[in-house]
Amino acid sequence: MLQPHRTRFHRILAIVSTVGLATSAAAQPLRLTFGDAVQMSIDRGPEIAGARHGATAADLKASATASQAYAKLRAEGNLLRWNEPLQITFGPMPAAIGMAPTTTVVREQMTSLFSISLAQPISGLFVLHHMVAIDRSAAEGARTDIARARLDTASRAAEAYLRLLQANATAEVAGKTLGQLEAQLERARALEQAGVLGRVDVLRLISTRDGARQGLLRAQTGVAVASATLTLALDLKPEAVVEVVDDLPDPPPPIALTEANAVHAATGARPELSASRERTVQAQEGPTVAKAQLLPNVMGVATYQHTKGQGSFQPVNAWFVGATLSWDIWDWGKTWDGVKEARARASQAEVADKIVRDQIAFDARRRLLEAKSAFETLAPARTSLQAAEEAHRIQTVRFSKGAASTTDVIDAEADLSRARGAYTQARYDYYLAQAALVRAMGEIPAQRAPVR
Repeated sequence: MLQPHRTRFHRILAIVSTVGLATSAAAQPLRLTFGDAVQMSIDRGPEIAGARHGATAADLKASATASQAYAKLRAEGNLLRWNEPLQITFGPMPAAIGMAPTTTVVREQMTSLFSISLAQPISGLFVLHHMVAIDRSAAEGARTDIARARLDTASRAAEAYLRLLQANATAEVAGKTLGQLEAQLERARALEQAGVLGRVDVLRLISTRDGARQGLLRAQTGVAVASATLTLALDLKPEAVVEVVDDLPDPPPPIALTEANAVHAATGARPELSASRERTVQAQEGPTVAKAQLLPNVMGVATYQHTKGQGSFQPVNAWFVGATLSWDIWDWGKTWDGVKEARARASQAEVADKIVRDQIAFDARRRLLEAKSAFETLAPARTSLQAAEEAHRIQTVRFSKGAASTTDVIDAEADLSRARGAYTQARYDYYLAQAALVRAMGEIPAQRAPVR
């Protein structure tokens, strides 16, 4: 179960090492909106294609099972060369008759047999429709796998898109911080030349500036990883360059959704619940199919045979019609144990269906609570950013006039950088929580993200 995740992780690392931290000048960026990215993932998703093949296979299996209701035509034949002909010699007749012994060929050295048979199930018809119901239910379950694959694929693309937006915003914050520190350093050098600041103040700003450069490099690495993750989610080539568009509202709107509505949508749309119901139907049909093994197997047959080389006792052409019966009268309880096993499987499936239903309802409630909680963090993060921006503006003015120390400036820069990062984190965490909520409700993220 861990291998696909390891493969995905190593592929991401390969993409990052190929792409690097800078965009290749020869690569043509692919500009995508949120909806474009989600739709592309659905159109290109290999998991969806695999699920479609699985549904096709399940449909064919159901069709094959239904065809067992019809008569089967079977042909058999052989051509044999024996070591010698088989002959029978009848003893001489009484001497008074004066006749010589008679030799009859029972089997020639070369023989052939061809037969064609028509077999019609009779007793099997009583249980066949239950077997067909099981396979058709499995086919419906395979179709729900397509819906689940669509949701999972779209959800991965939505998350990767939002993660890339978040990484871009984080890198932008790091770039702004570095730019402001560069400006502060220029002012500090001017003040040093004017004799207002000492060398140690300039050195402190240089150290802080270089630390901001390291932060920018880490942010750029995050952008490369997030870009590679989105490229993988869209099933694009590793060298593809995707340009994402942040057209999401800022500030984001609240979620106008109640818990009851979220649970109702989830329990009505989640493909996992449909798949669970289909598995329950299959399990419930199992005991009936198992009981059929207790009945005799009766078949109607009609056969035509063409024989050569078998002597005069075997007709060249022959046919017959009739019925065959086979019945395992005693098997030491094996069949009846199979019936009881099928009943236990049916009960197990019913319990599992209830668990899935409860889990889906809980998932919807949890995701809604997380999304609303994420929204509540936006207001304090925004006011904190506004306060940090104003404090930074004041300290910048004071520093330019020599009324503030480098400690004041560095503290203001650090506070502003943290506030910007916190608001960026809160904003995209909210949109990521919305995307998770939409997936929990069984909907494609592009249709409900953001949830308005």
